[in-house]
Amino acid sequence: MGSSRAAALGRSIRSVFFFVFIVVWTLVCFVIVSVALLVPDRGWLSNYLVRVFWVRGTFAVCRIRLRSSGRENLPAGPCIMMSNHQSHIDIMAIFGSNPVNLRFVAKKELFWIPCFGWYLWYAGYIPIDRGRREKAIRSLDRAADKIRRGISIVTFPEGTRSPDGRIQPFKKGPFMLALKAGVPVIPVAIHGSRDVLPKKSLAIRPGTIRVRYGAPILPQGGSNEERDRIMAEVDRRIREQFDALAADTEKGD
Repeated sequence: MGSSRAAALGRSIRSVFFFVFIVVWTLVCFVIVSVALLVPDRGWLSNYLVRVFWVRGTFAVCRIRLRSSGRENLPAGPCIMMSNHQSHIDIMAIFGSNPVNLRFVAKKELFWIPCFGWYLWYAGYIPIDRGRREKAIRSLDRAADKIRRGISIVTFPEGTRSPDGRIQPFKKGPFMLALKAGVPVIPVAIHGSRDVLPKKSLAIRPGTIRVRYGAPILPQGGSNEERDRIMAEVDRRIREQFDALAADTEKGD
């Protein structure tokens, strides 16, 4: 009993340390990255600094391993990455596992977080108001404009983090964006992030996060039927990739 309590206390202390470190490190990193936004070609440089300092530093201290595959499927030009969503740490996993100049479409509440939210505004990330259809459509228009300027976009078509780890039904908005932009859609599967940082938890655990980038899907036209076709194909591909990553985890690869 005593050893169990000691182990539980140790886990709690470690989780508190990791959480405090991430908060402080995030503030430091986003001060550095915000300064980088003042120089030309600021988008590429800020993305690079986020990967090198924020993601790698956080993962190294918190003992999180990041494994990625399928990066050869990423096109030379802009694309839309669509990923399953299990944890807040998914954003870091995508940033840290590919070299693309990208921006996220994120819920508007994140943009009001001190320092972090200010950076999101200034760096050109795209807030979306999920409760107001007109504002959500305007957000998609802004995302399409960024894609036309050569910037890739990341969306989570489930709309929010999965409560139980299973992939939830997709929203139509990201697929409307795909038709509007007319660029390749890359299905992305993330596995293991929920074990590292579960939904509604601040307890960060060491572990392995796996990210797989699938082959591109090309929109063909702008009809509702084409939107539904792409949505079904992305859903199928992400589930297949997720199951493959789960199998890799079981084998210890």
